[in-house]
Amino acid sequence: ESIIMSVFPEMCKRFTTGLEGLKRISFNVLKLLLAITLPTVIGLFFLAEPALSSLYGKAEFVLATPVLRVLACTLILRAFSHVLGRDLVASQREQIPLYIVVLSTLLRLILGLILISRFGLIGAAITALVTVLVEFLLHYLAVSRLLFPIPVVKLTWKPAVASACMAVFLTLV
Repeated sequence: ESIIMSVFPEMCKRFTTGLEGLKRISFNVLKLLLAITLPTVIGLFFLAEPALSSLYGKAEFVLATPVLRVLACTLILRAFSHVLGRDLVASQREQIPLYIVVLSTLLRLILGLILISRFGLIGAAITALVTVLVEFLLHYLAVSRLLFPIPVVKLTWKPAVASACMAVFLTLV
């Protein structure tokens, strides 16, 4: 979020000179965020149990391992949503992110009531994951329809390959 906030004024400037400048800076920020988040997600996924155990020192915290793994997956989608949301605001389409926030808040409330009452903590994690997925899809659709297409595969393939190598290494270790 700090990275996105620091480049947001530049995103606004780039929009005033044309969509190509906004697109270029957005894709560069996305590449940077994915280079950070994909390995982080892999690390959290594989090292969740020892991390929780060593950080908190109590055996019962290890029970939160599945929750941490589910929540880690939200980081990738959040990276996209934050950048794409700022694209919409920089392009003077502030109402769209507002609608997305309202919709995701209602979805989080409804899903939370259903899933948390039935599944407890893992229900809360699933609620967060589904909500973040919906936010990502709505931001993706809005930006790709109103501003420019988002080449998700092109943006993610390099950090995905590096993260896959990391996953293989962690699996072997």
